[in-house]
Amino acid sequence: MKGPQNRPPYFQSREFSVSLSGQTVRYYSKPGIPEWKLITPASLLLAEYTELAPGAHVLLLGCRHGALAVALARRALTGEVWLRDDNIIALRMSEKTLQANAIVNAVVHPQISVLPAGFEAFDTVVVEIPKGRLLIRRWLVEALNALRMGGYLYLAGSNEQGIHSAIKDAEGLFGNKSILGYKKGNRVARFMKDTPLPLSLTWAFEPGVYPETWLEFDIEVLGKSMHLYSLPGVFSSDRLDDGTRLLLSSLEVPPGARLLDLGCGYGLIGLIAAQNEATHVDMVDTNLLAVAAAQANLALYGIQNARAFPSDALEAVIDRRYTHVVTNPPFHVGHSVDYQVTQAFIQQAWQVLEPEGQLLLVANKFIRYDLEMTPLFKPIERLAETNRYQLLSARKAA
Repeated sequence: MKGPQNRPPYFQSREFSVSLSGQTVRYYSKPGIPEWKLITPASLLLAEYTELAPGAHVLLLGCRHGALAVALARRALTGEVWLRDDNIIALRMSEKTLQANAIVNAVVHPQISVLPAGFEAFDTVVVEIPKGRLLIRRWLVEALNALRMGGYLYLAGSNEQGIHSAIKDAEGLFGNKSILGYKKGNRVARFMKDTPLPLSLTWAFEPGVYPETWLEFDIEVLGKSMHLYSLPGVFSSDRLDDGTRLLLSSLEVPPGARLLDLGCGYGLIGLIAAQNEATHVDMVDTNLLAVAAAQANLALYGIQNARAFPSDALEAVIDRRYTHVVTNPPFHVGHSVDYQVTQAFIQQAWQVLEPEGQLLLVANKFIRYDLEMTPLFKPIERLAETNRYQLLSARKAA
């Protein structure tokens, strides 16, 4: 059987042009970034209201496709802008955007935090809030620690994503606030750092929120107890979700298996496969926080036959071959349902599987991924199901 002849549309980045605070900015983007085609109202507010001295050292948290970074870097002139995001796709698109606009005073920072190296190193931190209050709090604590005394935080986001609670939390950290503007259900606020992190603010020191700490939890799975590390922003970050539990209940790893855990989260599926009969396990995810947690869990259990690293779908492993690909794929990007991600997963899984290799995919029952799998895989079996999830198995023809 012939496989897909072209790269799925998911992988094709597109070029856009926008006016940001009177500046024309070219930017590149692609599926896998929330609202990937758009300049959000929060970005427009930050471009309009952020004030920078010509030599400012700026940290942008939540760089998305990099369009806002271009506007900030042009304003900073002899200064420098650091870009950080937890999404590897956002970082790659930002690099393309910086190059397209000939920006030389901005750099993409590919780690999950600029701390401790960036402690009190920035004059300004600009934040477009992510999804989830714990992750927002993690970014706010990073922002406060990264700012010099007298430095400013600019914070923006939508009512839907939780900007009101984010502003309240930032006010608790900084002790002051100024609301600067509003646009289409979004608002932007400014805070000045004039004190260190308040010791009395207990949530700022919670595991996973304070820098270099982890969420830690215990689960019962396959008859044994496991202690695991995770971080805010990772899927099902403090528990075992029902879809993964269903997949694990039917996962058989024969001796000598080479397994790929695609969209690994904190790495439980790959960890269990590596502890059993697999010769080698690769774990990939677009979320840098997930990859960091998976790496921490491998280290915790002393696993030598597995590794975790960031990848946009399977691009980082597309030249490797596996006997098994397992995935509990996302179908949401931000607040939107986006099936392109799993369509790319399925097509590339076919490419990396050996003949007679097996794809195991767990998904909500209302999503007809079997229709996407049928052109490439036969037969397709439903191995297990609950009232919400189904586990599909398919094999690549010999």
